[in-house]
Formats: sequence, structure tokens, C-alpha cells
Amino acid sequence: MAANDDECFSTFKTHPDYTRVLEHCTVGQGEAYRRCLLPCVVDMLDKLSDADNIGGGATPFIVDRCISPNTLRYAKVLSDLCTMWGSLDGMRIVEVGGGYGGQGKVICDMFDIASYTIVDLSEALDLTARYLAAAACKSRFNFVPAKMSHTPRPCDLFISNYALSECSLTVQQTYIDCYVRQSSRGYVTYNETSAAYGVDSASALTFVSLSGKDCTIADEYPRTFSENSIVTWGDGYGGMTKS
Repeated sequence: MAANDDECFSTFKTHPDYTRVLEHCTVGQGEAYRRCLLPCVVDMLDKLSDADNIGGGATPFIVDRCISPNTLRYAKVLSDLCTMWGSLDGMRIVEVGGGYGGQGKVICDMFDIASYTIVDLSEALDLTARYLAAAACKSRFNFVPAKMSHTPRPCDLFISNYALSECSLTVQQTYIDCYVRQSSRGYVTYNETSAAYGVDSASALTFVSLSGKDCTIADEYPRTFSENSIVTWGDGYGGMTKS
């Protein structure tokens, strides 16, 4: 609806059916994310948050500005990526489960990436494309429908936050074969909630064994669900604590 209807798009970030899935970070979580940011990311917050008014999301006052807690979560992931790998300039990035494109936008705001591919359900990609067009950066992205026949796609950085971990094992295996195993680096925020919804997802430890990568598993901070973790791999590993 948000992808195709102007009125729905103008407020989709506060629609209850949407906030059950995304755009539900609390002010407290936003404050915690803000405290984690590198100075170089803090300096970019005005630019990173310039699309907060697209989609009608809440922008409470957090620390020193009015900003969406969800934008601060995207900024925290960006800060983690900078800590681990420094500049992302020139990288080919693949993200599985891009939502409305918020993570991709903040990365592209800060770095001149070579390509950014988002893999998601077709309906979600329709919204992603509309949002990124409204944010004047759609031309920097490629969109791959989840149900298409996937072929291996080499990339410099693989990202998936609360998405790959929620897919069935069969779907996960496809993404592992086509994207994870083809990647030089990776950052995955891993939910351990699938069993409650009857989905046969791999645990974080099983994902690591299937990935063929030398991974590090760290606690998510701040934790949004019990047992959530962040799985990373790749050259140039920096400052996250192994658990």
C-alpha cells in the first residue's frame, strides 16, 4: 500500500502493521545507539537523518537533536562497519532484507560505494524503491526480488539485519551459497526468534558452520531481543568483543 498510495506512503512508518516489523526502536535504544557512534558518524547525523521526514516517522529529541531512533540504529551499524573496515569507498555491497532502504541510504550518504544490491520480497522492494527515490538516491541501488532464481554474486561486504536469520533454512542456504560465500566481509544482526513463529531457521552457530567463513559472534548492543547477536567476518576486523 505504501509503495502505491501517496497517503499511505506519507505516514507508513507509524502504521501499526508496519511498526510490528520495523520502525519500533525506543527512545532508550536510540540513546544507547547514539552513545556508540564514532565521531565521524556523529558529524554526519544531519545528512543521515535528512530523510526522517519521508514516511512520517517519529523524531523525538535524543541527546542533542530530533532524530528517529531507527535512523540512529542505522547509524550505529554504519559506525560498526567503519570500526571494522574503515572506508567503504569502492565496495560492492549486498544487503538481504533492506526494509525501506534506511541502512543503504546512510551508508551511501557517507561513502562512494561501487554498487549496492538489496535482496527482498517484491512488495518490500517496491517500497524501498519509492523511499530511496524520495530520498534522491535510488539510482545508486540495484534491486533483486527474493523469489527470482539467484546466481552467485561476488561482493566486498554482505549485510543483513534481522532478516537472513528469520528465513527458513532452505532460503538461508540459497543466500549463503549465492551471497555469503561470495563475500569478503560480512555483518549480520542475528535474531533467535524464528522457533516462536514456526520457522526452521538456523541458529547463529549453525549459520556460522554453514557459511564457510571464519566468523566472530558478539552480543548485540543494545539487545533488542534476548539472545540476539552480531555475526561478522572478513579482513581488517576491528573492535567488537568476541563472545
